[in-house]
Amino acid sequence: MVCFHSFFLCGMPQTSSASTGRILGGKNAELGQIPWYLLIKEPNRGGASLINDRWAVTAAHVVDHDAFEPLQASARTNFDNDIALIRFTSRVTLGPNISPICLPENNRGLQENELGTLKHVPIPVYSEQKCRATPDVKMQYTQNMFCAGADGKDSCEKDSGGPYFVPALDAVRPFRLMGIVSWGASCYQREHKGYYTKVENYVQWIRDTIEATEESLKQQESE
Repeated sequence: MVCFHSFFLCGMPQTSSASTGRILGGKNAELGQIPWYLLIKEPNRGGASLINDRWAVTAAHVVDHDAFEPLQASARTNFDNDIALIRFTSRVTLGPNISPICLPENNRGLQENELGTLKHVPIPVYSEQKCRATPDVKMQYTQNMFCAGADGKDSCEKDSGGPYFVPALDAVRPFRLMGIVSWGASCYQREHKGYYTKVENYVQWIRDTIEATEESLKQQESE
């Protein structure tokens, strides 16, 4: 359960559950309760998830900008493959208020009506059929996505890149990153339905990209 080489247990907040930003239907989380959640302020405001002491994962469209300086590796094709990795220039000091989240286990997918958490909001997963009935936007549902929502509860503007994780807060840990806020219809439509990048499809890509990048940088430093 150790996240890569950080030597720190992932998905294990040290604060028991009790700023939601733009999450609809949310409430404030205590300091350290969601210690992997990161805020990206520039060039586009959004969220990210810490996965070890050097890397974070977010939505590609949040960091798809020339002004974004930290090293990143992206596999984005429009809003399919909406995922990017961020490498920090220095290691993050892990502690009670800052720690990584676990990646999905092998063959661990989400089930219909399974309850996950978007920041501090419990939101159930919708069926494939319901997800395919996409809202009136120029997006198409693919197998690299899932959707979730509930009456009055959903992701909203400026939440892009943030984590959808299981189990729900107050449940048995460790917590695992299952989705990344990607896209959806207007925040205030009657039926709230958000679309998320399905992280389980990218676990191997994440591991391979981190390993290859770190090895390349190590070789450059030794030259």
